[in-house]
Amino acid sequence: MCKLYADDLKLYTTYNLSESHTNLSAATNRLVSWADEWQLKLAPQKCTVCWLQNPKWHITQNYTFQAYKINDYTLPLSDTVHDLGVRVDSNLKFDKHIFAITHKAHARAHLILRCFSSHDRMLLVKAFCTYVRPLLEYCTPPCMDHEI
Repeated sequence: MCKLYADDLKLYTTYNLSESHTNLSAATNRLVSWADEWQLKLAPQKCTVCWLQNPKWHITQNYTFQAYKINDYTLPLSDTVHDLGVRVDSNLKFDKHIFAITHKAHARAHLILRCFSSHDRMLLVKAFCTYVRPLLEYCTPPCMDHEI
């Protein structure tokens, strides 16, 4: 399967460790052939392989990683996927994403307090809402106010 967004493409499949893993390799080869046919240049240096798994699943088999290639470039194995501004690790956790976003938001908030000579509350609130809040709200579900 694949997902397209602007100039970004994700190839993915589900695996059963007892089965062959040729379908993703075949899909990668078809992608390379299609790109060559349409004279589109791929950037394999921007590509990685990430195995996403539920941490509750315990893999008992000793499995060796199959190398995936685009042309002659071997795609590196990564434990984190960065997709449209969101980081997800191979255990389907968002800890690294949350840490990166909160760190960046804290740095911006500190910069606002340090750089603005005015300490007018409304000005600082507007600066926070303009420069910090969008970082914290991007790709988060909306808050639902429920009446009890």
